[in-house]
This record gives sequence, structure tokens and C-alpha cells, in this order.
Amino acid sequence: MNETELTDSYNEFLLERLRDPAQATAYLNAALADEHEETLLLALRDVATACHLCDRIASAFASHGVSEADLSASLPKARRRVFERHYPKLAQAEKTRTSRNGKKKME
Repeated sequence: MNETELTDSYNEFLLERLRDPAQATAYLNAALADEHEETLLLALRDVATACHLCDRIASAFASHGVSEADLSASLPKARRRVFERHYPKLAQAEKTRTSRNGKKKME
């Protein structure tokens, strides 16, 4: 992984974590404890970005008539696709193991 990929990966991880209000609060509290004003400004920017993304996503789904129940029902399939894309060997091993054990395959 190059430096840009690491930075992008970290930013994605951070924004995902900051969507959780408890995580965002802890992040801002840690920034408040820092003696540098810039730290708080950066933390506020990060939290605002995460909130803005959540609002945009919610608006996009609502404008297409997708309900919260629809989203919840689609999560197992989305999880499987992401898992297969990022961890193909593990996904294949999981499919093999579940089919051998007679359990329900990953959706």
C-alpha cells in the first residue's frame, strides 16, 4: 500500500467511526484536551464531514423510496459482497466450510 492508499483508508475508517455519536463525542473530547487549537478545528471538520455524509446518504435513499426496513434487509447481502471483494480467499473458505457443515450459506 502506498501513502495515498493508507491515508484514504484511514479517512474512510475515521468517517465511518465518527458516524456513531458516542465515537464522535469521544473524538471531540480528546481534541478539546489537546493544547493546540488546530486539533479541535480538525476534529470539528471531521465530525461535520461524517454528519454531512450521513445526511446525504439518508436523503438519497429517501428520495428513491428506500425505507429503513429495506436497508436492514439488504445488509446481509451487502456484507457478503464486501467480504467477497476484500477477502476472496476467506469468503471462499467460508462458503466451503458452511456447505460441508450443511449450514446456510452466506447470503
